[in-house]
Amino acid sequence: MPLPRLVCLTLGLPALALAAATPPPVALKDFLGLCGHTVQFKPERYEGVTSIVRDYHPVSWDLADDSATPAPLPFAKNRVDWDHVYGGWRKAGLRVHASLMFSGFPAEKWKNLETDSHAYARAFAKMAGPGGRDWMEAVEIGNEPGHYSDADYARVFDAMSKGVREGDPQLKIATCNVTAGKSSHYDKPIELFRSRLDRVDIFTVHTYAQTDGWPTWHRTFPEDPATPYLKDVRAVVAWRDAHAKGKPVWVTEFGWDAATSLEGRKGDFAKWAGNVTDTAQAAYLLRSIPLFLAEGVERAHIYFFDDKDEPQMHGAAGILRHGKPKPSWYALRQMQRLLGDARLERLDREASLYTARWRKPDGSCWLMLWTPKADSDTTTPHTITSRPLGEIIPMALTATDPATLRTAPAGTGRWSVPVGPRPVYLRVAP
Repeated sequence: MPLPRLVCLTLGLPALALAAATPPPVALKDFLGLCGHTVQFKPERYEGVTSIVRDYHPVSWDLADDSATPAPLPFAKNRVDWDHVYGGWRKAGLRVHASLMFSGFPAEKWKNLETDSHAYARAFAKMAGPGGRDWMEAVEIGNEPGHYSDADYARVFDAMSKGVREGDPQLKIATCNVTAGKSSHYDKPIELFRSRLDRVDIFTVHTYAQTDGWPTWHRTFPEDPATPYLKDVRAVVAWRDAHAKGKPVWVTEFGWDAATSLEGRKGDFAKWAGNVTDTAQAAYLLRSIPLFLAEGVERAHIYFFDDKDEPQMHGAAGILRHGKPKPSWYALRQMQRLLGDARLERLDREASLYTARWRKPDGSCWLMLWTPKADSDTTTPHTITSRPLGEIIPMALTATDPATLRTAPAGTGRWSVPVGPRPVYLRVAP
């Protein structure tokens, strides 16, 4: 998650064509994940929304102030029981991976950076991987390690990736947040991994639909050409295609803040203006899913799982608020109910209409339609040529299913569908 004060726009990237990658053959239920955080995450609250969780795992909890003394795994030195945390998530049916964060453990804090980080990663992988307690399928080596120089991060990655391979060769290794451009406070250049591809199984990238940084951090809708939201992802996928074809790209952070009030903003966030409404958050999260799939992304994790409704960046990004579902929670659950076992077949993009075509295992075909604009409750009639096999299902915002809508004849072989910025679903003839 980006820190305050700095602009997080990726600049200087080469121009890339809009032509998107073929959507990977992954079902929605295996694509959509959520960012959680250790003991705060309660799996039962997200049943029906996702079965994939990414954890922010603080290395400093395990090593405290002495990197040379091994952590008493499965306990951290601060006595958090990882078997209770991750074992509990697995018992709840979740697929898990962890971002090993050393943000609280600067390079100079390691007593011997290479030796100690290698030993820690080896022990962690041996415990957590599929060959051990089978808690998780992957680990990221770092989250946003911008406080490490590129050279120091490379030292840590080399040592920890070797340790993970030795500890459990079945545990997949993911990069930190990468960029196709130059490194910043939030990421490392993907080019740094070109000579290390034998120890990279997954590339990860964070992206936010942001148009400026401090002090306002304005957020916008995902298709807005004013934001590099999709361009940054496209650039990472393009690099992958050129140098590491076949290795997955995961979006490990994306989301929108939806605070109920801007009252109480202060400090770095006194002029924060990155807020959207609850319905906009829901619509933009849903629209991002086929957008990412169409770029070739194989998994995406929403930031964040829960929030305290704070008027600041990342302070209101949860799909829960104080433990209670927001409209985005209901919208995501509805999408999983309708399309959880479906795969994106293609995404058609027009200036005024986006059409995501999904195919289910039984051969049935569903359309997800929206207008690529800022959120509103306005709809406009759009003509489709696929024959509807049922009524139009609007995006859910509450526990009560929304009233369905009807299509209208619009000439031979054509039907009129009311579509707006909030996605609607429609089963159609193949």
